[in-house]
Amino acid sequence: GRLRDLSIVEEDGEKRINMAYLAIVGSHAVNGVAKIHSDLLKTTL
Repeated sequence: GRLRDLSIVEEDGEKRINMAYLAIVGSHAVNGVAKIHSDLLKTTL
């Protein structure tokens, strides 16, 4: 489901870390271009 698609830990066979989602969660501040991309990710995911 949706929660599995957005999970930081992927569990298809072996466990792996989804670094893109981890970076989004771990970021405290972003520059203008990155903010636009972050906002797009938040609204589309």
